[in-house]
Amino acid sequence: MAETVWSTDTGEAVYRSRDPVRNLRLRVHLQRITSSNFLRYQPAAQPGKDLIDLATFRPHPTASGHRSEEEEEEEVVIGWQEKLFSQFEVDLYRNEAACQSPLDHQYRQEILKLEDSGGRKNRRIFTYTDSDRYTNVEETVPGALRLFVNGEVVSAQGYEYDNLYVHFFVELPTTNWSSPAFQQLSGITQTCATKSLGMDKVAYFSYPFTFEASFLHEDESADALPEWPVLYCEVLSLDFWQRCRVEGYGAVVLPATPGSHTLTVPTWRPTELGTVAELRRFFIGGSLELEDLSYVRIPGTFKGERLSRFGFRTETTGSVTFRLHCLQQSRAFMESSFLRKKMRSVLDRLEGFSQQSSVHNVLEAFRRARRRMQEARESLPQDLVSSSGTMVS
Repeated sequence: MAETVWSTDTGEAVYRSRDPVRNLRLRVHLQRITSSNFLRYQPAAQPGKDLIDLATFRPHPTASGHRSEEEEEEEVVIGWQEKLFSQFEVDLYRNEAACQSPLDHQYRQEILKLEDSGGRKNRRIFTYTDSDRYTNVEETVPGALRLFVNGEVVSAQGYEYDNLYVHFFVELPTTNWSSPAFQQLSGITQTCATKSLGMDKVAYFSYPFTFEASFLHEDESADALPEWPVLYCEVLSLDFWQRCRVEGYGAVVLPATPGSHTLTVPTWRPTELGTVAELRRFFIGGSLELEDLSYVRIPGTFKGERLSRFGFRTETTGSVTFRLHCLQQSRAFMESSFLRKKMRSVLDRLEGFSQQSSVHNVLEAFRRARRRMQEARESLPQDLVSSSGTMVS
């Protein structure tokens, strides 16, 4: 209900005047309406009158007799580029060390004069002028969604060797996604010794990372399924003799909903048959490695319909825990209900991408079953098919 009241687009109005802009004056009236005084005392209804007196909205007396009008309402007349200081600015410019520019020193002198003359005429209402400090914040492009991720590599557990470190990177889909040129989408943690926790050995990294990306939905087709970024990780170990071993590979689709998420990524590593490979891994170090880490899932360079991993031997290893704080920014969240529903549908499809593989498998199985049924139906004699159709009808 609050969204309906406060988010309604009331439109805009244009007033044209020949006067100079310096003659512009705005009267701003701010009044506090709380549950304690909102329609508390209603005047007695008079015969023939069904209206409520507007005096209902005035401040009501308290135990002391009355409330201060400054606490309940405020009204000021503001001129063009007139500076009304906020309480934060008053506290800031009182300190001479905080003044960095000639304008800051000018504001300090004005505040001191106001205090000598009895204080400010405003309390809650304040203004910013064109010459004030400001931060140039980059606005989101219309129709785009910005994703901010503050992440942390929390821990890794269940691995064979000690002194672990994690190499990770984020892969953005090739279509509709982009990131700033200076953005680093990969990282590597420090080497961390493990400690025993129950039956497992756990390495705590607490390694922070952050990145941002932008999604621009250019394809308006309802059948188009947007893709979501994927986080890949590679766990390695380094012993006293500087022997490096691959402990596991893993991947996870980033959450499509904003908020805090804790993800545990299971990992695996490629293996070879026979004891020679295990002896080489133990004494010399080194093992089979993936040339392309995206092979953990479906590589982005793969253009075929089916990716076969037949004969590729793997072994399940431990898991890596990530903690992600995701923020999403889009103009559509503050625009009309139609655009909000449109962006919501895009986000729903993005969220469904995390289950794309399982859904795709179900659809493929359904298509294969339907194709087999059609082939079996075509192989039957026509008279049998027509008779069965007649019986069903």
